[in-house]
Amino acid sequence: MVSNIQIKKIIQEKLNNLNTLDSREIPVIIRFAFSVEEKIKMITGLEVITMVCSTMKAGSECAFMTKSGCGYNGGSCHTVVEQCEGCQRSIEFPAGKFCSSFPNPSIKWRTSACNFATHAKVEAKAEQKVNPLKASKRNNKKK
Repeated sequence: MVSNIQIKKIIQEKLNNLNTLDSREIPVIIRFAFSVEEKIKMITGLEVITMVCSTMKAGSECAFMTKSGCGYNGGSCHTVVEQCEGCQRSIEFPAGKFCSSFPNPSIKWRTSACNFATHAKVEAKAEQKVNPLKASKRNNKKK
């Protein structure tokens, strides 16, 4: 069995010798063989730097981390609230339980159900208001 590293070496060799590679193979190779960071680096020539949290969710990637520390309001993520119990996005860390999608879950639950919640079902409105004027026009149209 061929390992992923060997496959990547073969693909890299083929990409270096584009004359031996069918042009239809290039998008397929790029789509399946490389990670998002590798694709961005190949296309733009820029390296993607992923920032790892060093405050509350130590060791996990965080969009709010900067070189100077956490850039979120307050300087750190907030723990999940009671409504988040049972959600698949809540992850346990040594500092507590945090949401993997949003740094402050209480804000998401303030007005209604969180749109990231995997455990909450949105109830559809069963009855719709009917405008009597439009309803009478529809009935007259059918006759």
